[in-house]
Amino acid sequence: MALGRNLLSAPISRFALIGAFGAVMNVLIMAALIWLGADYVTAGIIGNETTIISNFIMQEKLVFAQTIKRRRTLARRFIHSFSFNTLEGMSRVPVLWCLVELAHVPGPVAQAVTLVGAFFLRYTYHLKLIYAPAVPVKSQPSPEDGPGVPVQSEPVP
Repeated sequence: MALGRNLLSAPISRFALIGAFGAVMNVLIMAALIWLGADYVTAGIIGNETTIISNFIMQEKLVFAQTIKRRRTLARRFIHSFSFNTLEGMSRVPVLWCLVELAHVPGPVAQAVTLVGAFFLRYTYHLKLIYAPAVPVKSQPSPEDGPGVPVQSEPVP
């Protein structure tokens, strides 16, 4: 029981659960849109964009909530996350096309395969860049600090 609790408390586990939920929603949205007559690529893009937004909201609340005070503003985090995930999603479209058109994999199954492949890339990007710890800025010494060591910008011959 403690292993399960510890596993769920790890950020990557919570990120994975949110990702799994988002992937299921993504595939269901895609399947519904295909059923309604949409092209599989269009349906895949709409499913992807919709779940990018819902996953971001859940990640803010359930994965990275304890680190938000040290980070960029909410708007900047959203823009970075949305932009990266959209570009990453667009890079999966040719793979989706190949799986559907050349390997004859059903669209929703192909979408699920590409989402699994994207998981670690997305997690690493979010952890290392979007929610990376703030870097302390060193201030310049003031005259009140006393004499400092002069900094030379170019070597003396």
